[in-house]
Amino acid sequence: MVREIPRDSLLFRNGNVSALFRSHPDDSYLLVASDPDTVGKTADQILETTRTDVIAAGTVYFTIHSGTDRSRHLVYSHNGSVEVTLSPLPQAH
Repeated sequence: MVREIPRDSLLFRNGNVSALFRSHPDDSYLLVASDPDTVGKTADQILETTRTDVIAAGTVYFTIHSGTDRSRHLVYSHNGSVEVTLSPLPQAH
């Protein structure tokens, strides 16, 4: 093994667990494996959605902010799907 991505670098982004990292020149392949110490543990999340609408009433405009909150309880397990996306970083200017 050349290197391992630490567990604390995994974050929830848009409802998915993900990790962002740079490849190194000596990286020839990527292996994705479950973490047996995490299986069976739980996580709680609060999911928020927000919306902004502008309403016109004659010559007056009102901005209305609304949204919802809901909670989600997750149990880490070996089921589900895994999607790996590899993409090059944009060139620096």
